[in-house]
Amino acid sequence: MDNQRKARIRNSNRRIQFFLCLCGIALLTSCSSSPEQEEQRRSLALDYGVITGSIAYPGNYSYTDGSLVIDISLTQYDFVTGNTQEISHQRIRNPQRFPVNYTIRYDSKDILPYMRYSISVQVRRSGETVPYLEATEDAWVLTAGNSDRANIQLTVSR
Repeated sequence: MDNQRKARIRNSNRRIQFFLCLCGIALLTSCSSSPEQEEQRRSLALDYGVITGSIAYPGNYSYTDGSLVIDISLTQYDFVTGNTQEISHQRIRNPQRFPVNYTIRYDSKDILPYMRYSISVQVRRSGETVPYLEATEDAWVLTAGNSDRANIQLTVSR
């Protein structure tokens, strides 16, 4: 083997070693995180809560024409001032059959222990503003000993 060929092989091996070294450094720096970044990541993961439940309607009716829209609201009540505020909202389009399962995600910072929170449900036919079906009563959730699950019963509103 001549000297030029040996030199090329050595240079090639050095380039491969250098490349692998750079890849290793890049991998290590991308995987490592500072304690502040880790704490921020953990706090962001816990900044929301979830309310789940089901919405039932008496009977076994199917709505295959795609004309229904279900609006589910998480509302905050301040009994001192009488103010209400919607905290979160979910819209379900075209449910095929009742019962319908739902999940509402909310920002945990919006929930205050001295306030009351409820889930309300209205069902409209597409294009209409007046509800066709409504919850018989709001379901209290989250505070004052209430859970994060609410099963809602609907009735015809007109």
